[in-house]
Amino acid sequence: MAYGSLREVETQLLIAQRLQYLDANSVKKLMLMAGEVGRLLNGLQKSINTIAIA
Repeated sequence: MAYGSLREVETQLLIAQRLQYLDANSVKKLMLMAGEVGRLLNGLQKSINTIAIA
């Protein structure tokens, strides 16, 4: 579910840029932050899978 929510936020950012609510620089910064959240989610998922296997 978290991945879907992350992708939804990314989509909303792109829509906001197209509608000129956000400038390209702001979207770029926010997308980088979203990428970091994605990496954190990957790490969490790997950690949970490791615990579940053990």
